[in-house]
Amino acid sequence: MRVSVVCAHSGNLLTRDLTGIILPEHITAIGSEFLVTMFVVVPKSAGAQWEASYEKFSEYVAPRSSRLVESDSEYGLWSVTLFRKAAPEFKEKCRENK
Repeated sequence: MRVSVVCAHSGNLLTRDLTGIILPEHITAIGSEFLVTMFVVVPKSAGAQWEASYEKFSEYVAPRSSRLVESDSEYGLWSVTLFRKAAPEFKEKCRENK
């Protein structure tokens, strides 16, 4: 029998397991009934654009709440805090802006 092990650290941030990267201190909305912390993988070349535009994706995004959690050679993992009710709208805007 052959067993293969997939290393959680292989691949870029877009494809790899984020367990162990996202830690409790990265989640600013722990225990909040109204706020949620979301994580977005952004191409490294679009990092400045992300910082300039994420607050405009929804009126319910907490201003200046985005933080770079981790980065590799191709992507950055960003956290952002927003009102829970705006999460679906925010996800859609992220998809639209790729």
